Amino acid sequence: MAMDRGEAAALLRVGPGAAPGTIEKAFRARVRERHPDQFPPGSEAHEDAERDLRALLVAREVLGAPAPAPLLHDVETGSWVWADDLPHRRDDEGFLSPEEANRHLQRRATLWGVFLVVASGVGVVIGESTGHTDGLAIWAPALFVTGSLSIAIGILAGSRN
Repeated sequence: MAMDRGEAAALLRVGPGAAPGTIEKAFRARVRERHPDQFPPGSEAHEDAERDLRALLVAREVLGAPAPAPLLHDVETGSWVWADDLPHRRDDEGFLSPEEANRHLQRRATLWGVFLVVASGVGVVIGESTGHTDGLAIWAPALFVTGSLSIAIGILAGSRN
């Protein structure tokens, strides 16, 4: 599909001399409007949206915008965001190294496991002293086993370094 700068700019609804960031924002907005996933597969609207998406990709290329940054999952909001839209991080705010991640996992898993094992013991003591032992046969062993598994995971995470 041959397209000149004027046609590309009109399709993306930007000026022909728009900055790369403006082009990319306009491209993303237009893709959100016309993405094929919004329409049932095999429908005429789906086919039109696929054609429109191809035209939008060509328009972005014609205007010389750089390729988009990858999509990343934002844990705080639970949504997918473009990497360029994330706040800038300093170098010392980066992700955990594998060793730090293992230490973090080891600490959390071990502490959680100890908590569950202690909770099962406290539950048995309180249940026996008050005479309310209805759920003890199920819950105390379940807490103990879960806590033990969590402690084992913590130990294994420590040995992965």
